Parts: sequence; C-alpha cells; structure tokens
Amino acid sequence: MRFGPIRARLVRPEVAERVIIPAYDTMTPQERKELLAAEPLSFLHALRSPDEYPPDVPFPRVLEDSRAGLARLLAADAFGPVDSAAVFVYRLADGEHVQTGVVGGIDVADAAEGRILPHETTVVEREERLAAYLDHVGAASSPVVVAARFPAELGRLVAEATDATPAVSARAADGVRQTVWAPPAELRERIVAALGEVERAYLVDGHHRIAAATRVAAADPSRRRFLAAVFPLDELRNLAHHRALRSLGSSRPDELVAELER
Repeated sequence: MRFGPIRARLVRPEVAERVIIPAYDTMTPQERKELLAAEPLSFLHALRSPDEYPPDVPFPRVLEDSRAGLARLLAADAFGPVDSAAVFVYRLADGEHVQTGVVGGIDVADAAEGRILPHETTVVEREERLAAYLDHVGAASSPVVVAARFPAELGRLVAEATDATPAVSARAADGVRQTVWAPPAELRERIVAALGEVERAYLVDGHHRIAAATRVAAADPSRRRFLAAVFPLDELRNLAHHRALRSLGSSRPDELVAELER
C-alpha cells in the first residue's frame, strides 16, 4: 500500500464534542438544519449540501458557504496548528465494539491499479461535486475507510502508539467515542513502513471520495493522496445493510433468487 503522511489539523480537545458530527449520510436534511442553527462550531458549517437550500440556489454558492464555514471554524480556533507530516492512530468505540486503525494518505494509484478493491460503482455527478468541494474548500474531513489484514508488526506498532496519552478523545452525538493519538516521528515512520507491506486492501466506504480524489490528482499530480483510515479486518463487524427491491422487472421471483445465488 502506498500510504504516507498528510497535512492535517486536529480538533482541539476542549471543543471536540461541539465540532464532531455524526456520520453525514445518517442525518436527514432537517436534522442538519437544526444542528447548523444550534451549534456554531459544528463541522456541518463546512459541509453544506444542496438539499439545505432552495432549488434555484447554484452549487457554487453551496461551495462558497462551505468554504466560509470552514474559515469561521479556523478563526474560532476550533482546530490546532497544521502538522505537515501527520499520521494518526484512530480508535472508534461503540458499546463493546472497538476498532483501532491508522489515518493518513493513500495514493490514488492504489485504487486505480487494484490494490484497493471496491464493491460498488459511482455516479459521475457526485464525483464531480466532491471534486469541486476539494478544489474550492480545500479540505477533506471524512476519511475513506479501508480494511486490510494487518501484519503482526503493524499491530504491535499501533498498540505501542495507544500506550501514550491521546491527543483527542470525544464522544459524538451518535454515541461513538473517537480517540486519536499522534505518534512521534520515529514511530510514525515505522507505522508507514509497516503499511507499505500491505499488498491488498478492501474499500469499506468512500468510493465517490476516491473517484473525486482521482479527478483532482489528474489535474494536479502533487495532490495524489486521499485521506484514509485503514482498519484491521479482524476488528470490523458487518452490520445489516438491507436493500428494498421495488420492481422485479420482467423476472419472476424464483429467477431473481437464482440469479442472486450465482
């Protein structure tokens, strides 16, 4: 895996629970509007969406509002200084379930060349909008989630990092506790080297974010890395992700079931 450090800021611990938001796609437009009105430090101010506006509002206006929202958060000192070579160890804890991985940047070539395996296709319009956001707002906040079999050495290094005092630990509104460690330079380099030994990974979430990052990299090769969180496969759990089929088309139910079982 072509994993490396990124330029990043961490939210300040004293305001983290005000800034951190639940998973964006789990919130309805109305819930987002209510949070925007109630919390001036919510990161939603930097993640505006067209469905929060009247239909005649152009998308560039939405992007500009997101850019301005991020600028206000930075002016309010909600984030710490820029780390130009950041690699983080990141833990999510939800009840008894805990998963701990590494956050940094992955080269778009890993996706293009099949080292990161997808499981769905993308919609061009959404790719274009996310690429426009990266260009205009100039920030990524939601890491692509990748799963891989961690080499034993990588597991030991991650455990070593978590022996230190975390840089941030906060519980989001959805109840998930997020904890971040910022390893020192020497440990950071060893973690990056260990991830370089990973030959195959699986894309859990973020197909459109990778597609958008690929578009950005095509225009500017210096921006080849996308924000990613790499978790060990044996710590993930597969929750229900049911889908409703609204029409069988010309197929009979038994034909459809037979096709799905192939």
